[in-house]
Amino acid sequence: MELAMSEKGDAKALHFIGKISNAGSVQMADMIAAFGKSSFQKIVVDFTKTNFIDTVGISKLVDSCKKVQESGKELVLVAGGSIRQLFFDIYLNRLFEIAETTDSAMEEKSSHKGSTVAKFY
Repeated sequence: MELAMSEKGDAKALHFIGKISNAGSVQMADMIAAFGKSSFQKIVVDFTKTNFIDTVGISKLVDSCKKVQESGKELVLVAGGSIRQLFFDIYLNRLFEIAETTDSAMEEKSSHKGSTVAKFY
């Protein structure tokens, strides 16, 4: 797994590249949680160049994104292809906004912000 980052205004994007499994899952979760504590108001987690994420990765993703949302930050996932289909198959779209492109995610207001759908209990 590789990581790239980009910024636009008060949004920070984390771009995960390659395969996410086991140790990579922990690194991914740590990075997402760290940016949840940053001054950025919007965190975009980009999986458009991710070709695999295992069940440990999904679990770590949900846990770390939960922490970001609990901190009051806006969070948007970006995914395409098989990863996007996986996210919809396991209903992550009911918990998080899932955008098609990083650019649209960084510019648009989240449709889930403030929604009870996006909250974890």
